Amino acid sequence: MKYKNIYVVCPYGLVTGGPDALHQLVYYLNENAIKSHLVYCDINKKNKIIPDPYKCYISEYLTMSEIIDSNENAIIVPETLTNLLDGISNAQKYIWWLSVQNDTNATPTKKIKTIIKKIFSIKNIKKIYKIRTLKNYIMHKKYQFSDKQIIHLCASYYAFFYVKNHTENNVHLLIEPISKFFLENSFDSKAKRNICLYNPKKNIRFTKKILQKAKHIKFIPLKGLSQHQLIDLYSKSKVYIDFGFFPGAERIPKEAVRCGCCIITGKYGASAFYNDVPIPDQYKIEADKKNIDSIIDMIEYCFNNYFSVRKEFDTYREVVEKLESNFISDIIKLFG
Repeated sequence: MKYKNIYVVCPYGLVTGGPDALHQLVYYLNENAIKSHLVYCDINKKNKIIPDPYKCYISEYLTMSEIIDSNENAIIVPETLTNLLDGISNAQKYIWWLSVQNDTNATPTKKIKTIIKKIFSIKNIKKIYKIRTLKNYIMHKKYQFSDKQIIHLCASYYAFFYVKNHTENNVHLLIEPISKFFLENSFDSKAKRNICLYNPKKNIRFTKKILQKAKHIKFIPLKGLSQHQLIDLYSKSKVYIDFGFFPGAERIPKEAVRCGCCIITGKYGASAFYNDVPIPDQYKIEADKKNIDSIIDMIEYCFNNYFSVRKEFDTYREVVEKLESNFISDIIKLFG
């Protein structure tokens, strides 16, 4: 075995794609006889209950003080928590790039505003990342590539090419599957309806323009839903649209396409990469005001020709289906 222990560091209490992936990694490592521990980085005592969606992955967790910094061990952190590697001197260090906030089209002013917004948002202050100041944020970003001993793992092709362009260190693809719940419970209903789903957290200003111009189309936002409700909605809907920035391969379109939805995206971030979102190019439309009519036409085309159009997303569905077996194969190669 390559390592005696692998510590996977995760913030506590956030139920989103990133933390889910970190819990998944621990689960699949242990399932394949590679000893791994989930470490909650922002609690000092084991007095917190494991969030319900993660109980299928772990039954116990460690705190940061329990990490053994030995050359027999390894520590894996997401790209948002690289500052936690500062005190590690012996264990092998990994950064898993679950997302890349690489806004190459932004102006310097916009970039600064985005950084400040992220640092001082109520959500971040109250819940997760302990990057409290602009100075710490800058050092945290610099650290991602300054340590020559770090091995980089990437959860998307978009992240892979970004990281490869910034470091001479070893870089590997490690793309997680959709969550265990969706693997075990999702289904594709034959009774599809003319419903278009959207994520209200993704470029909602542009999406609202579509909604306002296409009032004859039934749009449903994906918010405030349980996992069962989400699967039911995916399964009876024909289309999912997302014109926001894709910092990674994104889970929602993977879940939606597995349940038989046609997918329409923009071309921003990972959505521009065919390997991350393998759909025909005509279903990737720039989020530009001049393209709103074309987007509406495409939604209607998917509605009216659903059973023939859905076949154009079979490749994407096949990719999603193979993610779990590929993930297991990759972690065995990397850590076995």
